[in-house]
Amino acid sequence: MTCLAILPIIYFYSWWFLGTLAEFKEWYANFGIVLWLLKQVFSILYVLILAVTSLLLLFKGIKHIYHSKLTKYLTLNFSFFFLYVSLSLIIGEEHPFSIYPLYDTIFKGAKIYYFTDQNSNHIPNMTLTNTHSQFIDKIYKTYCDIENTNFDKIKKKPSSLNKLGDFILQNTVDTNTIIKLSITMLNFHIVECYTPPYRCDTTLVISKMYD
Repeated sequence: MTCLAILPIIYFYSWWFLGTLAEFKEWYANFGIVLWLLKQVFSILYVLILAVTSLLLLFKGIKHIYHSKLTKYLTLNFSFFFLYVSLSLIIGEEHPFSIYPLYDTIFKGAKIYYFTDQNSNHIPNMTLTNTHSQFIDKIYKTYCDIENTNFDKIKKKPSSLNKLGDFILQNTVDTNTIIKLSITMLNFHIVECYTPPYRCDTTLVISKMYD
């Protein structure tokens, strides 16, 4: 506390405490050098004492806060927070740890879409539709949303399968490509993969003839 009490004096006489050796020689002709040296020693000791006192007060304050119930509660919550942030930075946008609905769940199954010709030869999706299976999946889901149905209901009726197949072919397949590839019959298949149980079921959705 004594150190703090001296602060106003130092403030009002800062010009004296900040004085240079040349100024002290001018102010005190007989003993300016000695007084300046004493001032320097006092200033250094004062700064050291003030620093140590401040650190002790800070330590005692932190110790008091640390032992309070609120601090323990905040410490626990911040520990979980930093753990969460650290794991998030390490894991990143990896399935299923994602903020996006498409990637934040582990699906029980998946669907694969492919085409075959009249000879049961596989036709790459990119060759036939100039797009990937993901786009076909979006077309399929759009159909299910419009008809308010799902594949379990659709595959029970051949007419429902044909309707779904026509919708997908109309929105994905280019007739000019069919002619260019000399395809006379186009078959569209859906493979359902389940995990678990680990199995795949293939359904022929539609077989369409082309002249």
